[in-house]
Order: sequence, then C-alpha cells, then structure tokens
Amino acid sequence: MSTTREYLKASIDPSYVCLEIGPYHSPILDHNKKNNFSIDVFTRKSLIEKANSDPNLKRYNISISNIPETNYLLSKDQDYDIEKCVDRKFDIIISSHNLEHLPNLIKELNKYEKILKDNGKIFAFIPDCNFEFDYLRNKSRLADIIDDYYMDRKMPSFKSILDFQLYYEPEASTFDLWKHYLNEGIHDERISESDIKSKKDIDYLFEKSKLDYIDTHSYTFTSFSFEKYIKWLNKFKFINLHIEKIEHTQLNSQEFFVILAK
Repeated sequence: MSTTREYLKASIDPSYVCLEIGPYHSPILDHNKKNNFSIDVFTRKSLIEKANSDPNLKRYNISISNIPETNYLLSKDQDYDIEKCVDRKFDIIISSHNLEHLPNLIKELNKYEKILKDNGKIFAFIPDCNFEFDYLRNKSRLADIIDDYYMDRKMPSFKSILDFQLYYEPEASTFDLWKHYLNEGIHDERISESDIKSKKDIDYLFEKSKLDYIDTHSYTFTSFSFEKYIKWLNKFKFINLHIEKIEHTQLNSQEFFVILAK
C-alpha cells in the first residue's frame, strides 16, 4: 500500500461512517468495523471468481483474502443507481480506481454528493493513463464527459468498450512506461494484441454492450486533465463538488490522488 494510502487509512476518524466503492482485493478500509461499508456491482463470491481468473493477480502473486463482503449491491434492476442502493449518508466515500469505470461521470459525482453528509468528502485514487495498461488509448476529452451526461448513459458506451478492447495492454510496466515517457514522450498509437480478431467479434461485442454491463475504463485521465475537467465542470455548475487537494502522479507511480469536497 502506498504512503498516501497508509496515511489516509490512519487519518480517518474512527467514528466516521465510510463507504468504499469497489474495493476488490485491496480495500483501504478495515471492513471488520461496523461503520465501514462496501458497494460493488458484484457480490464477494463473484469478485473471488473474478480474482481467481485474473492473470495480473496471478502474475504478481497478489492475495485475494482481503476481498470484503459487498454490503450494497448495485444492480441493473436499479439502473446501477447508488442513491437507490444505499440507505444512509456518509462522512467519507473512498474510491480507488473507480471513477474511470463510471459510464456517466457527471451524473455519478452528483449522486455521490447527495449521499455525503454536510462537509463530506470523496477520497479518490485514479490511474494515470500514461503509466498503466491504457497507455495506448487516447485521453478522454471534456466533450466525452459532457456527451455521456446528455446521453444519460447508465452503462459504458460501445465506443469506450471497443476502445478498451482494442488498446488494452495487460503487460504494461509502469516503470518502463515512465522511462519511455521521460526519454521519448507520449507513445505512438497502435492496435494491441487484443481478443478482437474479426468483425464478428466486434458485432458480438456491440450486441452484448446493449444488454449487459461490461466493465471497462470508460475514461482515461492524467492528473492534470482530471484537475482541469473537474474545475470546469464545477465552474459551469454541472457538479457542486470541488477539488480540495490533488497529488499529481509521482515518478514511477501509475495513479494520482484527489480529495473532492462537498
């Protein structure tokens, strides 16, 4: 766990009611404590099955013993609506590598705000797309975020799903990507060795995307693009949350940290 994560874990008032979104195999909170809750689109059983088939977890020998019970289960029947799912308000919402998965960033941030208590905060760790398996993908633009809002997306768009499938690089090394970035700059675009082998595969993916929730990185951010977009969205009243603090991506790291305050 990074220094920031350790500090965050130790600094949260134990009396606070906290919600951790999609903690998967590496929760920040101690979920044995009764005032810490977990929310996900998967049950613990499903997450364990997912983890057991994840080649990256096997590759790095990452333990899955810390996967907590899912206290609140987001479901298609409820349009994956966090407001419909939870039954209380929280002092802190913790989001680790979650915001990039959201199909509708503006709408979801507004929902997060509504389930925060007064003066509540969101602590978010977000991957920097330059230094992880999204590095071949184009960065999300502000227009993408706004389009998702006006299209009222409830599931990831086919475009983002296909983009992820075509350019996902599971073998990406954060250290090597930093080395390349410092020496040569942004990476050249190329198609990855994905599971997409034919038009038939794309046809199948399109039909599946209309029926099922396909987990994907809907957005690709750098720390600087995310900071700029949040400030713009707040200025134009798309969201009320504002950035209280941001720690930009550090050398040889693949994530940045931001505090969004109500």
